[in-house]
Amino acid sequence: MGFRATINVLKDTITPKLNDAYLDRLIGTPLRDELEQWLDKDVLPRAQRGAPRDLGNLGDKLTTYVGPGVMPKSAGIRSNSRHFWFVHGRHELPAPPRRRSRPHFPPDTQSIRGWSVRHGIPVFMVRKAISKRGTPIIPFVDEAVTEALPLLERRMQNVEREIEREWNHGSR
Repeated sequence: MGFRATINVLKDTITPKLNDAYLDRLIGTPLRDELEQWLDKDVLPRAQRGAPRDLGNLGDKLTTYVGPGVMPKSAGIRSNSRHFWFVHGRHELPAPPRRRSRPHFPPDTQSIRGWSVRHGIPVFMVRKAISKRGTPIIPFVDEAVTEALPLLERRMQNVEREIEREWNHGSR
């Protein structure tokens, strides 16, 4: 099971009382479209650029999702990488200052062997150091979301204008 960073943009903004099909179409469709575009065009590329390269394709394993329904209640980025939690850490917004994971004795994997060979340190010594100090946390998804939030605000203003235009057009 991969990591799921859930961005609850819609949780408190739109009440569950708006169940009417017209309101779902009026509000939900443009909101969903803008949310998908924001995740795909603004957040995902930033997260992929910020992903560490030591583990190979960690950034390539990231995908976006938007919750079910016309008016989704959650949206975020997922990774199916086994290393994600050890590299990224817990999900927090705004992105926390960089820190370290809790100490753990990692398995002798290809990524640790590759890192130790590149740095000229025996694998056992690297694993022993991780068991005492943990690994540096790089919250690249949280940093990407924090960096892209102003773009979401602009997108939501566009959605607001579109909803107002549709509402005024429909009420005449």
